[in-house]
Amino acid sequence: MSSEIDRRRLVESSKRVAFELLIIIVGVLAALAVDSWKKSKSLRISEAQHLSQILVDAKVNADQLASGIEEESKRTRAFAQIVRVATGRKESSRDSLRSWLEDDPFSYSDPRLRLGSIEALISAGDLRLISDQQLRSEIVGYLGRVKMDLEELNRWLDIYVQVFGALDLQDAEIRLRSPGLQQWERDIKVIEKASEDSEVLSLLLNFSNNAFNRTSYMESMLEATIQLSQSIEDNSNSR
Repeated sequence: MSSEIDRRRLVESSKRVAFELLIIIVGVLAALAVDSWKKSKSLRISEAQHLSQILVDAKVNADQLASGIEEESKRTRAFAQIVRVATGRKESSRDSLRSWLEDDPFSYSDPRLRLGSIEALISAGDLRLISDQQLRSEIVGYLGRVKMDLEELNRWLDIYVQVFGALDLQDAEIRLRSPGLQQWERDIKVIEKASEDSEVLSLLLNFSNNAFNRTSYMESMLEATIQLSQSIEDNSNSR
């Protein structure tokens, strides 16, 4: 009888221990699940914040590039007409020259794109936070493509410095000779004088040809920026 009681007590004790052990295991698993959920949620929040900032920057870049392309196109067309006059391939009145000069052909757009959020994402090793592999590739590809186009724009500036270094010398000389002239009047005299200098003419032609390439690089960056914005928005909408 005593042996039977001891056996029952042992069984009951084992059941209690097993039950308590089960509760502990369930508790640990639940804690791990909650911790995993919190980490996953934190990663999703970080991902959303990064993508949100990149999207904001991309839209600012797109606006800047679109505005720059419009201005650059006007300047390029005006400059091309001026070069045709300077090279003797087109006759024009001073009024026509003045109207082209009003488009500020001797200036240029200098896009200062916001790339810091992407650069920080990559340099900090946080690119892994972007869960979509294709989107990660697009972000990296966008940064590379835009930087390459910006380098090409900077090479164009070397030509700009050469051309307008020569034109500025002429402008300074004309300013000394005729201090009362307005800016557009001096510009016309600069063009007329440039038409007599073969070296300056060569620089003008080179500049004019490369100005069209400059616009195409800006269009390339705009296309890439719009595509990246669309990809980020699609990614957000699919969640």
